[in-house]
Amino acid sequence: MFMSAVIETVRAFSGWTGAGAAPAPTALAEVDSEADAALAAALATAAPAVTAADSTGSASASAPATTDTTTTEAATAGAAVPAAPAPSPAPAAPTVVESGTGQLTYLDLPPTVTWSEKSTGRLVRIALAAEGGLDLDTSAFAASALATLGDERGWQTEDGVRFRFVTPAQVAAGDAVDRTLILASPSYTDRLCAPMSTKGQVSCNSGARSIINSRRWLLGVPWFNSDLELYRQYVVNHEVGHGLGHAHATCPGPGQPSPVMAQQTLGLHGCTPWAWPTNDGV
Repeated sequence: MFMSAVIETVRAFSGWTGAGAAPAPTALAEVDSEADAALAAALATAAPAVTAADSTGSASASAPATTDTTTTEAATAGAAVPAAPAPSPAPAAPTVVESGTGQLTYLDLPPTVTWSEKSTGRLVRIALAAEGGLDLDTSAFAASALATLGDERGWQTEDGVRFRFVTPAQVAAGDAVDRTLILASPSYTDRLCAPMSTKGQVSCNSGARSIINSRRWLLGVPWFNSDLELYRQYVVNHEVGHGLGHAHATCPGPGQPSPVMAQQTLGLHGCTPWAWPTNDGV
């Protein structure tokens, strides 16, 4: 795998409305130079690797041939031998909608999800939103994002913050929101992240918005070894981490868990993929 030098451009944005003393939010995109354009283009077709497996879940391509006494005797007697089942085809990669409606809808708690706010910590009020026309399950996005934000391995533990979920009704009523986590098409991500460059491939943080590119949400990146859930946890924590004032980090050494603030979408540099701000060596 090739990896060009990543040039980081940082812009300071105003508009933080969180309670307490908070670092000034920044706008950060993982791809911001022509030198990264080739890698960004390669990410366009990146999908988690899938190994064809039989019904037991074992890889069928390398399964050795076996000889069964009963089958051999039946073949000798002229009986028909059942053909081995064909390996299950690998599932097709999801279709990425390049441009949605360009209109955001705030997301409510999915019916199966509950949210329990912590009793202590600096208050950070978070709303969730998704662009229309993405042709994916936005309720599943909301459930995954909230599970990540509420996880004990996340920023609430690491930073001592207290996330409060703001419902669509509360947003409409004018309740304060410190950070909006948005799922957007590649085209709309480009617009929301401007002047930062995402090349239609990566996510960003811009002011009070943490924007998740639907391409990466659906496809992940190959070096996460087919673990799409881990990648989704990473990208939510990474972009929200920028909103909490955290800058990019680098891999501390081969074989070590990657810091969640490292640009893991662009490569691991010898580290292993890791999604959480706790236990990442930083």
